[in-house]
Amino acid sequence: MPHPPEPLTTAGPSSSSGASASGAGRASPSTSDQPEPNPFQAHMMIGPLESLWIHAVKRYEHNTGVSLPTCKAFDSEDAIMKYVEQHEADFKKYRADGPQELRSKIKPIAAVVQTLCGVFGETVTMPYSPVKAVFAAISVIIQASRKVSEDFDAVLDAFDTMEHHLRIIKPIAAVDMHDALKEASVKLLGQILVVLGVITNLQGKGRLKLWLKKLCQSKEVPSALDELGRLATNHHQTVSAVTLHTVNRTLMMLENSRDWHEQDQNFTRTCLAQISDIARETHTLLGQTMASLADLTASRSILEGIQAALLHMTDETMKDKKDGHVDKICQWLQYPDCSVKLNSVMSSRVPGTGSWFLDGNDFGSFISGVVRVVWLHGQAGSGKSTMMAAAIRELQAHCASSNGECIALTHLFDVTNGAQSQGIRALLSSLLCQLAYHRDDARKALLAARSEHMDGHNQPSLEKMQHHLWRLIRRSTHLFVVVDALDEAHIDDLMPLLWSLRAHTNVSLLMSSRAEVHPRMDLIHLSDVQIHMSTELVARDIETFLHCAVDSGGALAHMSANYAELVQQKLGDGAAGNFRWASLQVKEIASVAGLPTFICEALENLSPTLGDFYDQVLSRIPKARCNVVHNLLAWLLFSEDSLSKIEFSELLAFSYPKSQTMPVFDPELRPSSTDDVMRVISSTFISYDGDYVRLAHASVRDHLFALPASSPFHVDAHRAYCVMTRACLAYLTHVGVDTMPHAKRCDKSDYPLDSHVTSFWMLYADCGLERQQDLEQDLIEFFKLNKWIYGQTDAGYELLRPIHFAVEGSRARIVRLLYNHLAAVLEAWHNEGGRPLHILMGCWSGGDADFETFQALLDTGVDVNDRDIHGQTALHIAAIRTSAMSEEKPLSTRLYVPKFPVSSMPGRPVLYVPFSRQARM
Repeated sequence: MPHPPEPLTTAGPSSSSGASASGAGRASPSTSDQPEPNPFQAHMMIGPLESLWIHAVKRYEHNTGVSLPTCKAFDSEDAIMKYVEQHEADFKKYRADGPQELRSKIKPIAAVVQTLCGVFGETVTMPYSPVKAVFAAISVIIQASRKVSEDFDAVLDAFDTMEHHLRIIKPIAAVDMHDALKEASVKLLGQILVVLGVITNLQGKGRLKLWLKKLCQSKEVPSALDELGRLATNHHQTVSAVTLHTVNRTLMMLENSRDWHEQDQNFTRTCLAQISDIARETHTLLGQTMASLADLTASRSILEGIQAALLHMTDETMKDKKDGHVDKICQWLQYPDCSVKLNSVMSSRVPGTGSWFLDGNDFGSFISGVVRVVWLHGQAGSGKSTMMAAAIRELQAHCASSNGECIALTHLFDVTNGAQSQGIRALLSSLLCQLAYHRDDARKALLAARSEHMDGHNQPSLEKMQHHLWRLIRRSTHLFVVVDALDEAHIDDLMPLLWSLRAHTNVSLLMSSRAEVHPRMDLIHLSDVQIHMSTELVARDIETFLHCAVDSGGALAHMSANYAELVQQKLGDGAAGNFRWASLQVKEIASVAGLPTFICEALENLSPTLGDFYDQVLSRIPKARCNVVHNLLAWLLFSEDSLSKIEFSELLAFSYPKSQTMPVFDPELRPSSTDDVMRVISSTFISYDGDYVRLAHASVRDHLFALPASSPFHVDAHRAYCVMTRACLAYLTHVGVDTMPHAKRCDKSDYPLDSHVTSFWMLYADCGLERQQDLEQDLIEFFKLNKWIYGQTDAGYELLRPIHFAVEGSRARIVRLLYNHLAAVLEAWHNEGGRPLHILMGCWSGGDADFETFQALLDTGVDVNDRDIHGQTALHIAAIRTSAMSEEKPLSTRLYVPKFPVSSMPGRPVLYVPFSRQARM
């Protein structure tokens, strides 16, 4: 029994002899007694590509005994089709649709052969045309199959399998074709000839029907077809890789060109969009074949590279079209920038992961509009945000190639980002600002709305924001709205907004959250499709991740092959669908990857759950360092704004004497480098990527809050605020609160934490006073020493009385403390013209803190009838502000009317201003 043919890998011609005469019983055209001399023996210049092809032909002739040059009568698609037509009656004996089936199988194979043969070009002289050789080989099979019914069925099946493997091959221009692609094309063309030769060989031995019956005696055809599929996949990947390389080089040259005009940019973007569409279509076809997981992962990686180039090109073309108006809108609406989280998860994502979702039917139906609302959910650490980030990129690429017919709007809730709100206002702001960026009409509408709110100095109400959003949505063709991590937001407040988004038929909504989220049934009713990131599905991505980790360039690349396999098995089994657990274990093992003894030890002591792993890492922190680590973690948990690396490093310059409650700031204790901070807290808990320091994952926050009171890292929110407040007071005391000149005070190079401390220390103090009364005395001592303090206002940094900032910031507890314990200081401020109610009404935003501060002032006996230099009471300020904000329910009515009879301006009722303005509108 002959062995299965080896794959075509040799670059030079075979040393085997030329084609022999046709053997007995072998189905081949008759040959003359004096066969023509082998044309390949002729003396000619042979290049590497020609050598590959000559070798393939020699192998075919050696295995089949057929000399291809003798089959000149059937060396084209037309000749074969004519032969089938002439013998149609014979083929119909076996199947009524035999001729039609045969033609339908041959046509796609012929098209691929024509494509691949283009690699040789017109300038290459071949002794026998590759396209003629392949068609001649096909004709040999067809002539033989006309005689045996089982062979005919087997040939149809073989051709069908060939077409299945080759469908991912797309037409390519031979001009300036990359060398890597030329080689892949010739190898694939040669393997087609190998498959045809195997079929011919088995036909001659009467064993082709055994393959059709799936008997083990005939493995030659499956082996050859499998290799054909592998080479077809390799060809597709080479095409994609060369395309990506060419695209990136072209973009680089264009960006460096001074003559890159707008029309050139638009043309390039259009071409990239078409390339992206073709890459997506080809990747989809590959998924429909029997490609391996590794092949699909590699294909998706290349596809995403092409999409990234398209998105980069889109950003470049839009950059010149934007002006400062978008910035004004973003500042006014306090746009919550989600790019930090998005970039972080995308940078840590292993290319190609998530194919089960991104290439699945549900996501495909979502993009096509068949499904409108999708809810993706899974356990903590399963990779939901990473999956959503990949989906966002996919949607953005889809929209970029749609010529503006659709837009992708995204928002990622993030509890690890102290600067981001988790409420409905953040989501509304995010959607509105993105619409302003993408659409001119949205930008104009929101600029007009901004001018109606004191040129952006007043915040719009939630009702106004929703009004603008619905109006802009109604003017849109199609919007994709992606909202990640609903479990990290105030989801109960968001549900009405999500239902309203669903009510608009031109909106498609993709959401994610943990599976055990509170309003689970509400999300089920809201969504058309619910996709659970089960252990089995995530395991596929973990398998890909672990394979990349042990592969060349991975974190475990220097590990021996035996241990690499063991690590993949142990971590794959132990992950239980938790991607974060697997990634953290890889980081742990990476430090000992070259030490087999330690590898075995690490694998034997794997923590069973993510929480156990966190406890294990915390237990390694030296006892003497626990308090410092606890304080740093508290800052990351409760900081009102993101902390840069240099700001975070500044927190290590505090000492905590046991004899006093107040810490001491000492510049001599500053770390020599911001990178040194990374040695204090493990990257398990903190992310140091980019310019800012943040909690590494939402599960870290959950774990820290869940620690028992007996743990040295137990977190109590109010105590944490007290620690932060005292650190701020110590910092301000060292800097000099009311003595430092304004210019020097803003010099962050000297005191990088100054801006953060000045902006938020009073907020931290107000939160700490809610339950920790021991903070009062430290604050009182600070206020006694500092009658004036610097603070940030709309006009910049100003030196004002503490009560002014407390009222302006709506810090009700600070207001009460000042009035109860520092009456003399407040009396001096009142004598200077300070009027707390006027200040509060002038910056009123309608939040709970405003009402609490208003009540605190009334409780301390502030005169509601006090007038300013213009003769106005605070009620008049409220009435004017009500008119400017276009409030439906007058602020003055909500605050004053139910409680106090307030005198009006002489000769003019107190509500004259709002009502008279409304009459003129």
